[in-house]
Amino acid sequence: MGKTKKTLEEMDVMDDFLMNAAALDQELGEEFCRLILETLLQRQIGKIHITAQKTLQGILPEKRGIRMDVEILEGEDQESGVNIYDLEPHLRKDMNVPKHNRFYQAVIDSRQLASGDREFDKLPNLYIVTILNYDIFGKGYMKYCVHNHCEEVPEVDYEDGLTFLYFNTGGTRGGNEAIHALLTYLQDSRKENVVDEATDRLHRLITKGKEKPEGKLKYMKFEDIIYWEKKDSYEEPGEVPAIDTPEKLEECLKGILDYAVENGLIAENSVVLRDLFDTKIMNALVPKPSQIIKTFREKYAKSPEEATDFYYKLSRATDYIRTYRVARDIKWVKPTEYGDIDITINLSKPEKDPKMIALAKTMSQSSYPKCQLCMENEGYAGRINHPARENHRIIPIEVNGSKWGFQYSPYVYYNEHCIVFNGQHIPMKIEKATFQKLFSFVGQFPHYFLGSNADLPIVGGSILTHDHFQGGRYTFAMTKAPVETKITFAGYEDVEAGIVKWPMSVIRLDGENPDRIIDLADKILGAWRGYTDEDAYIFAETDGEPHNTITPIARMRDGKYEMDLVLRNNITTEEHPLGLYHPWEQYHNIKKENIGLIEVMGLAVLPARLKGEMEELAEVLVAGGDIKAHENIAKHYDWVQTFIGKYDINADNVHKILQDEIGDVFAKILECAGVYKRDEAGKAAFLKFVDYVNAQ
Repeated sequence: MGKTKKTLEEMDVMDDFLMNAAALDQELGEEFCRLILETLLQRQIGKIHITAQKTLQGILPEKRGIRMDVEILEGEDQESGVNIYDLEPHLRKDMNVPKHNRFYQAVIDSRQLASGDREFDKLPNLYIVTILNYDIFGKGYMKYCVHNHCEEVPEVDYEDGLTFLYFNTGGTRGGNEAIHALLTYLQDSRKENVVDEATDRLHRLITKGKEKPEGKLKYMKFEDIIYWEKKDSYEEPGEVPAIDTPEKLEECLKGILDYAVENGLIAENSVVLRDLFDTKIMNALVPKPSQIIKTFREKYAKSPEEATDFYYKLSRATDYIRTYRVARDIKWVKPTEYGDIDITINLSKPEKDPKMIALAKTMSQSSYPKCQLCMENEGYAGRINHPARENHRIIPIEVNGSKWGFQYSPYVYYNEHCIVFNGQHIPMKIEKATFQKLFSFVGQFPHYFLGSNADLPIVGGSILTHDHFQGGRYTFAMTKAPVETKITFAGYEDVEAGIVKWPMSVIRLDGENPDRIIDLADKILGAWRGYTDEDAYIFAETDGEPHNTITPIARMRDGKYEMDLVLRNNITTEEHPLGLYHPWEQYHNIKKENIGLIEVMGLAVLPARLKGEMEELAEVLVAGGDIKAHENIAKHYDWVQTFIGKYDINADNVHKILQDEIGDVFAKILECAGVYKRDEAGKAAFLKFVDYVNAQ
C-alpha cells in the first residue's frame, strides 16, 4: 500500500508522527496526553510522566529511527500506585494487532523489574490503549475492553493488572458523546470537527504544535521521502488582496445551493441547512486568521480607519455579513422633538422553519461554543441551533490590559456595527472597569463609539452571560441631542456635565482626562446603585433584588473624551409586570422586547412580523374595513384609533402615515423607559439625584 502524502498542516492526530510529536512536546505534551486519556477512560488521572518507546532503527545506517508510540507513567512510586498507559494509533489493517500488543506488553513489563528481581507485585497496572481507524472486532462499538480471564471459571477476577483497550474511530455503539467527538477529531483533525471543550483544547494544542519551527523540522526528518513538496518556494503574501463583494453573490450562491439540494448534498431545502452549506463554501475562499490579523495590524499602523475599512469590507466580501439580506431590512427616519430617530424592521435574521425547530429539539445539547460571543465561534462549522462561522475571522485586541476580540455584527443594524467581546466567557457587569474598557477601546479607535448594555434583566441585552460591548461608526440621535441642563459635580469641576435632552434619563460627561471621567462615572454609578426615591418610584432594591444600573456609551468628540450614562431601573409592578421602565402594554403591538443599548441611543429594532402586519393593515385602512375582523392585525385596533381621525387615508399616503405613527410610538416607548419623566416633577427628581451624588 502506498502512503498518502501529507503536509504537516494536513496531518491528523491519528498519524504516527503527530501523535508522538504532540505527546513529547515539553510545552504541550502533558495536557495533550491527559486530554486524550481522561476523555477515553472517562476518569481523571493523576500526575504523569511521558516517554516514547519502541524506537525502530532503519535498516540502512543513514536511516534514522522512528518512534512509534507513547508511554505515559501515572503516579510517583509503587507504594502510592503506578499506572502505565501505552498509547498508540493503528492505521494498518494487515497487522495482527492483538499479538502486536502482546509483544509491546512484554517489552514494557520487562523494563519494570531489574535483572533477577522477583518482586512481581511491583509491576504497575498496564493499559495498552490502541486507537484504530477500523473496527477490530466488527461489532460497531466505539470501545472494546479486553482482560485476561479463566476459561473454566470466568467469574473469577484474574488480577494481573493488564487491560487492553481498543477504540474505533468509526464506532457508533457504546461509549458516549465525549468519546465519539474525540475519536472523530483524532481521525479527522479539522476545526469543523471541534464540537466540545475537549476537542477545542486538543485542536488548539495541535495547531500550536504544528506552527512550531522545531515541529516542522522534526517532521521533515520523519519520513524517508520528504512530503513537503513545493513548500520551500512558498511565500506568505504581504497583504490580503482587497476583495469586493460580488454584485451577484446571492445569485451565485443560490445556484450552487440549489444544485446541492438537488443532488442530496443538503438534506433539506431549508434556510438553516443552506446557510450551513454556503458558509462552508465561503470558508474555502477566506484567508487564514493569521494573515488577516497581520494585514489589519499593518493597516492600523497607518491609521485605525484604514484598518477597520479593510476588515469591514472583508466581512461583507466573505459573506459573513450577508449584505443582500441586510438590504431587505425596512428602514426610515422619523423626526421627533428629540431629533431624527431611526426605525428598522429587522428582516436580516432568517426565521427557522418548523422542521428545523423540531429537528433542533431532537439533537443532543452541546455546550460548545458556550455562546455566540465566544472566541471558539471563529471557524465553527455550526449546527441546526447554532450559526455557522467558518467564514468568520476575529481580530484580537487588548482592552484595558486584557485579551478581547473585535468583530462585526453579521446583522449590521447601523454602519460598521461592531462587537467587542471578552476573550473569556464571563458575565457582564457594570463597574468602574467597564468605563475603563470603553475608553480603552475608543482611545484605540477614536472614529468609533462603544457602549454596553445594562447588566440586569429587563433593562439589559439578550446576552448577559458574556462580557461584551457594541459600537461602530454611526451618529445616533442621542449623540446629536444637546445638553438641556448643565450640572456640576463637586470635586470634578474640570469635567463638563449635563442632563441630555432625551426621552431617557442621560447624564453626559466630557473632558480631556479620561481618568477623571471614569472616576466620576464610577461615583455616579455607586450612588445610583444605592439610590431610592419613593416619590419618584425609584427603589434601589426590593426583597434583596437590585434594580438600579447604568447603560454607558463612550466616544471621542472634538478631541475630548465623552461618556453618556443612561440611568436604568428594572422594577416591576402589578400594572407593569414586564417592567415599569419598559415598553408599556399599550405599545406591545409595536414592540414588546427590552430596550437595549441600540434602542437607548435612538434606533428602534422592530420585529419582522410588523412588515406583513403593516401591509395588511394598510390594505384594510384604505378599504375602510374592520380591523378587528382580521386576526393578524386585530392587536393594532386600539392604536389605530389614536390617530385615524387626523388623516384622510388613501393608497398614496397610508404607508407614510403608518411609518410616522410607528416612529411616534417608539419615542413614547423610550419615554416609558426613562426613569425620570420629561415633566417638571421628573426634572426636579433628576436634579434631586444629582444633589445626592454631590452629597456623597
